[in-house]
Amino acid sequence: MHPVVCLNLLAGLLAFPSFGASEPLVPGDQAPHARQAAPFTGHPVRADDAPVTAPRAAPGVDACGISYGFLPYWISASSVDFSALTHLAAFSVEINQSGLVANARGWPWHNTVAAAQSAGVKVHLTVTNFSPSQILTLLTTPANRAQAIETIAQQALLGQADGVCIDFEGSVSNGWPAHLPAFVADLRARLRQDNPEAEVAVATPAVNWGHWNFAALAQAADLIFIMGYDFHGSWSNATGPSAPLAGGGINVTNTVATQYAGARAVAPEKLVLGLPLYGNSWLASGSGKGATVISHLGSITYANAVPQSQTHGRRWDTASQTPWYRWQQGSDWRQVWYDDAESLGLKIDLAQQYDLGGVGAWALGYQGSDGQVWSLLRDRIRVNCPCSPADLVPPFGEVNIFDLGAYINLFINQDPAADLAEPFGVFNFFDMAAYLQLFTAGCP
Repeated sequence: MHPVVCLNLLAGLLAFPSFGASEPLVPGDQAPHARQAAPFTGHPVRADDAPVTAPRAAPGVDACGISYGFLPYWISASSVDFSALTHLAAFSVEINQSGLVANARGWPWHNTVAAAQSAGVKVHLTVTNFSPSQILTLLTTPANRAQAIETIAQQALLGQADGVCIDFEGSVSNGWPAHLPAFVADLRARLRQDNPEAEVAVATPAVNWGHWNFAALAQAADLIFIMGYDFHGSWSNATGPSAPLAGGGINVTNTVATQYAGARAVAPEKLVLGLPLYGNSWLASGSGKGATVISHLGSITYANAVPQSQTHGRRWDTASQTPWYRWQQGSDWRQVWYDDAESLGLKIDLAQQYDLGGVGAWALGYQGSDGQVWSLLRDRIRVNCPCSPADLVPPFGEVNIFDLGAYINLFINQDPAADLAEPFGVFNFFDMAAYLQLFTAGCP
């Protein structure tokens, strides 16, 4: 096909959709993992790190993207399919304002770490503190700061972790996030004294309510785990989705496109979009979506919500692109909003649309025996990679008309990715011809 004909026929055929936005979060409200650290009551401190067999391990896979999963201390590692992950974040060792371990929660998890690493999965030790006053003291008092860095390094070395994930959360009114980039940079340098390939990840909120510098964090850290959820929760006056893709004032699309625009400009490959494997249950005043909340009945796992939705009738909210269900309880209504394979898949589409490094999940184990979550992570992130330079858009593994249309969009917009031939900096016939040569060759 002649390049000019391709250009005339297919220009503008493929345009990415634009999304709206959802009900605002509560500024300064307690952040996601602080709320969800033990949303289902009765979780013991991890007392025994039992031997783990890595199911369906695939140590030789060269991952297409990052697949990052948090494993809480109250969930058995036997529930984890390591073949669907690139990173496992062991949650967590709590650190106090003096920079010392406040609660190790069974760390080091030697058997879990060994099973993950044998499957080619990197293990990050999650380090937590959910007290804003303690975090500020830790980050701004030189002796405490130095002690914290050394404590974290020693804990990582003790458990033979491949890196750490800093998960500091809570109200930002005292300005503590402004001190985080420098702390992360210094921590990374210290970890690399012990392991030159050590990584530092940071868990960050969906919305910048103040004092966060996501671009600076993207420069200082190896990975940014965007907690793309908790847009609705126990504080909400109306029912709604935890992770709306679209609709309303703010949503997950706004998080990626706007809140993290600066970080994407610095290093999009470092950004990981976190997905929720839980939802929320409410007693509501009515049957309609967005009904007034009478009481929040708690969080609900993916494993419980999906079968309940089959019993009560799964509904699809086109505004937010999320599922929900309802049933009457006396004179009141019970509403559950959650995420399932369809809505999670749409968020993976979003992450890939914006060329993010990958996706992640809070929290592993909440999916129960449902294999769809593992399939999504494995097939869309860990394994399913472009087969050639011409394979630009999903479905990967084949070069087809959609890839050609995607290239034409890049060409028309004079995207640097379309500048394939000399003279570089000029978009002309030679670039189009170079792509058509790749397109004709297809997959090797």
